[in-house]
Amino acid sequence: MMRTYTRGAPTVFFLSLLWPLLVPTVVATTEGDPSRGIPFMGGNYDGHPMLYFNRGNVEELQYAAAGTHRNMARRIREAGETMLEHPEEYLPPWSPAEFSARWNEVYGNNLGVLSMFCLLYPHRAGALDLAKDYMERMAAQPSW
Repeated sequence: MMRTYTRGAPTVFFLSLLWPLLVPTVVATTEGDPSRGIPFMGGNYDGHPMLYFNRGNVEELQYAAAGTHRNMARRIREAGETMLEHPEEYLPPWSPAEFSARWNEVYGNNLGVLSMFCLLYPHRAGALDLAKDYMERMAAQPSW
């Protein structure tokens, strides 16, 4: 017997039902203390909304990139610099026909590397603009 997986839909549905019950608790614990982080859509994040790590984790990642994980960070930096030098080769096309033929093969894999590059090297000129342009092009696709 085969089962169909709904890719998290029941979890999202369940959380959306529980959210109204949790909102008063979240608001009560975060009100009046601006040092607790950035309020964002009923939540409280300390600088990086909607990511799976906080400001402290980002600092740890940046520290590890300069130390124990320097080989991996070097590859991420090389890939990020290459994307910045030749954005026309790495940015997804605006055309849906062109995009759909290669999206996961090329564009889906590069997005993760570009996002880590922006996280590890936040002061690199042009990196965040390239990531925003990348996401704008991805969001413009009807099938993504």
